[in-house]
This record gives sequence, structure tokens and C-alpha cells, in this order.
Amino acid sequence: MLNTLTSYERENGIASYAVHGSARIKNHAPLAFEDLFSGDQPSVGAAASVVTPINVLLRNSFEDVEIDALTLDIQASEQARSATLERVWLDGTRVKPGSTVTIKVLLRSYRGEEIMKSLPLQVPANARGSLSVMVSDGVRLSQWESRELQVQPLQTRGVPQLLQVLNSARRNNRLYVRLITRDGGAIVKGESLAALPPSVLAVMESDRSGGSFRPLQSAVLGEWEIPTDLAVTGSRTLTVPLED
Repeated sequence: MLNTLTSYERENGIASYAVHGSARIKNHAPLAFEDLFSGDQPSVGAAASVVTPINVLLRNSFEDVEIDALTLDIQASEQARSATLERVWLDGTRVKPGSTVTIKVLLRSYRGEEIMKSLPLQVPANARGSLSVMVSDGVRLSQWESRELQVQPLQTRGVPQLLQVLNSARRNNRLYVRLITRDGGAIVKGESLAALPPSVLAVMESDRSGGSFRPLQSAVLGEWEIPTDLAVTGSRTLTVPLED
């Protein structure tokens, strides 16, 4: 696959590959492929987006996996299909618990064109204080989760769960939106528990001998995606005070 894509690329210059397809797995749900790669050498990323999950699946420790069929549709272009996240704002200034607000996103394409996206966000009725709205590409979101939420790689318990994880992998042609609150929580035995009462946190904090407790300062109240037809990079965060 890599040799085929490399033979298409020009020796110098930009190219883009939109990858779509699926692998039909015997006795299991299919493995889906859908992503966009753009830049100086996008063939490596495009090939890896197919080969890597198949390799993970075939080398799993749960059971032997048989692939019945592999179907791929790769759209190639000698033009850039990328954009940068420039600005994020709310449509309106009054935000109350339980309300729905619209977030606006401004992207700038490789050629300088402005692209506007919007998304309605539902604020939980029990939210208090101020919230943060983070809009990010998949790479930066994963870095934030590892740093702030101490998210660890999921230990799957079978091929069905492994397929679910592979199919939900973050894509380049998505913006990921997270509604975040600064609230006391913890990772307990690998599970994230948000908004714990101070008395519960105090008890857990006093007994760390088992090594299964890690305090958290942030909790995610909502998750959304904004699909695009471009490979998007960038991250922006808004602080949103809530009105009573």
C-alpha cells in the first residue's frame, strides 16, 4: 500500500489522501477506516492508518482473528486539504445551567480561506461556577487527557472491545469539543470518578497505600465532534461563567 501511494506522489510538493474502507472480520463487527492525511509526505500516515489497526487486531492475545475481506477507497489529490483552528467563541453571552448554547469555530484553510462551523452544546442542569469549552484536534486532546485527566491506554478485555476502541480512534478530519469543569475527582482503580464530595476525597487521600488512587482537578461534562473535509490542527479553550 505504501509503495502504491508513494509511486503516485510527486517528488516534491503537497499531496492529500482521503482514506475510506473497512475490513470484514469473521464472527465480529467490521473494522472501519476513515481519515484524511495532507502534507509533504501523507502516504506514510495513510498507509499506517490501515496497517496499524489490522496489525493490532491480528496480534491480539484473546483469539485468532480471520479477515474475510478488505475494501479500500483512497482519493488522492496533489493539493493541500488542511486547515488551522484560529478562533472559537459562543453565539451569545448568557449561559445558564440546563441551557443550550451554540459554539462557533473559525478555521483557515491552507489557501487562507475562512471556514465557519457551529455546534450546539447542552450545559448540564447541575453545573455551577464557571466552565471551560475546549476545541482541539485529536493529538492535542489526547495530550491534554494524559496530563489533566491522567487517562491511561484502555486495557481491552476481548476482540469486540478491541474493535470498538480501534473504530473510535481519533481522526485528523475532526475537531473534538469538551465541556470541562474544575471539580474534585479521582482515578480509583483505573476508573475516573468526577465531582466527589470533599469528605470522600479526604478519606481516599489518607489511604494511598494501595496505589490505586490519583486525585484529579478537572472533569468532562460533555463530549462532541465537529466533522470536516480537511485535516485540522489547533486547540482553543474558552472560559464560560455560568449565570444563576
